[in-house]
Amino acid sequence: MPIARIPLAQPIESRDGSLIKDSRVINCVFETKNGQQRVVKRPGLSSPDSTPPGIDLSGSVVTSPTLVVLANGLLTNYSIDSGVSWTAGSSSSSQDWQDVAWSGSIFAAVNRASAIAQTSPDGITWTSRTLPASLDWGSITYGLGKFIALPGYISGTNVCATSSDGVTWTSRTMASTQGWVDVVAGIGNYCAISKFPGTSTLLDSDVCATSSDGITWVDHTLPTAQRWNAIAWNGAVFCAVGLGAGDINTNVCATSSDGVTWTSRTMASSGKWLDITWNGNVFCAVNQNTIIAATSPDGVTWTDNNLPFVRPWARIGWDGTVFCALPLDGSTLCATSPEGAVWTARTFTPTFGGQAVS
Repeated sequence: MPIARIPLAQPIESRDGSLIKDSRVINCVFETKNGQQRVVKRPGLSSPDSTPPGIDLSGSVVTSPTLVVLANGLLTNYSIDSGVSWTAGSSSSSQDWQDVAWSGSIFAAVNRASAIAQTSPDGITWTSRTLPASLDWGSITYGLGKFIALPGYISGTNVCATSSDGVTWTSRTMASTQGWVDVVAGIGNYCAISKFPGTSTLLDSDVCATSSDGITWVDHTLPTAQRWNAIAWNGAVFCAVGLGAGDINTNVCATSSDGVTWTSRTMASSGKWLDITWNGNVFCAVNQNTIIAATSPDGVTWTDNNLPFVRPWARIGWDGTVFCALPLDGSTLCATSPEGAVWTARTFTPTFGGQAVS
């Protein structure tokens, strides 16, 4: 999950969490998913005060010069050339880091085994922070002026946490106890999805939740019950993917313009779709233990593409230039693609099992 990007120059935030100097970008919403930050432009948005200043609302993607990957333990890797070459770094402490997000000025990362978070201004130097409780924190996003962190994907909970800066965190209460697995910011609201209901880890879920502020949440119903695992936003619709009912593959995803009313969609092939992100032109989702990465311009029509090799692909991020896909197998390998169709194998240095990308 954790891949992150580093800011370019000055205080204009773009959809991938990078910063740009162009003061023409205003009234924007900043969105993040599984460690990937994005800025989404929305013509006609009337309240610039509700979002960070200078964010481009058009759905375009602005690049940032660094790609950051975190792992289980101290080791990190970062790349300033879109994943071609990698440099080893170090986290603030040895944790099972699960996700990372970029706010336009700071990265924040969460782990699944404690109340420890960490922040970094550049993806290289990290400082430990404290979350409100020791839980299985598995997802973090940034948008609408704050970070949202979710635990619960291992054991189920009704807790989430918010922070304006990634440093000071406040505990919040979800509308119900669920196996909350992922969260993303759209235009005007956050949307979180559940992997399993309550604390029943062997059952499928059809629950999602929305919130305009990260404090008050309302539950909604997804079009089918399955092990939903990841959600992304493209400026017009949320798109959620999963592992299938009973964790036995699926070709079903779902889209929604508001996170409330959902429509079932059919992907090009079945699989365990572990992660999804948006690059300004297409959604791209990765399929575990296959060679497939699927792309779609709208979450409705999907095309399968070949990754360089079969691996347990589980994380995908976008740095403004390339998608970066990570397998969760402790190997040195990852893959990059500028458009999600043609992929190139890349190698971390040293041996490095990436778990989070932004």
